Amino acid sequence: GVKLGDKVVSTFNELKLRKSSRFLVLQIKDFTEVVVEKSVARTGDCHTDWEAFVAALPCNDCRYGVFEFDFVKEGEGDRSRIIFVLWSPEGSKVKARMVYAATWRTVRASLLGIGYELQAGATGVDYDTILSDLKKSVK
Repeated sequence: GVKLGDKVVSTFNELKLRKSSRFLVLQIKDFTEVVVEKSVARTGDCHTDWEAFVAALPCNDCRYGVFEFDFVKEGEGDRSRIIFVLWSPEGSKVKARMVYAATWRTVRASLLGIGYELQAGATGVDYDTILSDLKKSVK
């Protein structure tokens, strides 16, 4: 099976606890190991960072993404949720889609503190849709 690289959990914990990054892009390298492909710092603006995150995902290959999504819930103030994304665009190879789909629960279970999950291709990554979903789901 596919194993989790040494730095995946520690890099995730840096994002979660120290707010050192806004997002991570994780790749399954050679179908054997999940590694951190990119760790990108916050610019301060969640919407701008979300657009950069989506742009960092390849149009013809699968990835996992982790994004810290900040928002304001009316009457309750600032909120933040860590989103875990299985990115599987239509242009990706069947083998890659199968391996990423088969491994995503294992990767997800290793990253403690995920508040929202999303499986997406070219659609399903609209900022406003996710913002709306988060505002509805956060208590």
